[in-house]
Amino acid sequence: MTNYPSGENRRGPQPKPTAIKALHGSRIRNSNEARPTKNWIVAPNSLTTEARKCWDEMVPELLRMGLLCPADSKLFAEFCESTVIVRLARIQVMRMMTGEYEPKAGAANPFNSYARAIAVLTNLGGRFGLTPADRTRIQVEQDRSEDDLISA
Repeated sequence: MTNYPSGENRRGPQPKPTAIKALHGSRIRNSNEARPTKNWIVAPNSLTTEARKCWDEMVPELLRMGLLCPADSKLFAEFCESTVIVRLARIQVMRMMTGEYEPKAGAANPFNSYARAIAVLTNLGGRFGLTPADRTRIQVEQDRSEDDLISA
């Protein structure tokens, strides 16, 4: 079996999380799996102003849901920057559709730029469980004290 350093060239579906394997009674191959801490994370200084707004809006909820940890900060920063790029590409497409903007010969097509930006945003967002379908695949430990409706 080959170990791939960053997951490139792997085939087939992504592996099940260890927590799900344990629930199903499957054999756990990596008993020393890394478990990130649940501490507050700090936004990288390199974020643009608009990306920082996205960060400030989304991080508290993702931390509450247990979907974000300090090890994720750089990748989540790229997600935040991607939201800015999607917004700018969408503005460019809308300007072209209304006739405010005429792309120069040889310039990138705004529709293609927008489609690529959406693909990147969707890919990164899926890694953080940002759609209902993605969240069905993620298991997190629940704090029973907050969700105990019977004793309330």
